[in-house]
Amino acid sequence: MKYRITLFSSILVMVLATIWLAFFRSTGLELVLVLLSVCFSAITMLFMYLHDRAQRRRKGDRS
Repeated sequence: MKYRITLFSSILVMVLATIWLAFFRSTGLELVLVLLSVCFSAITMLFMYLHDRAQRRRKGDRS
């Protein structure tokens, strides 16, 4: 996969959000922003996976 920096940053956001939820969980705007960042990271990772899968299909590599 050629999106290593994007994948790394998405995983980093998810890990940091999990740590924040585990130790500093509070209600309000902070919680909403953390959940939005997790959703954005998950959607980004999904799009990267789908794009990589489509590229492999075009090349004929079906692994």
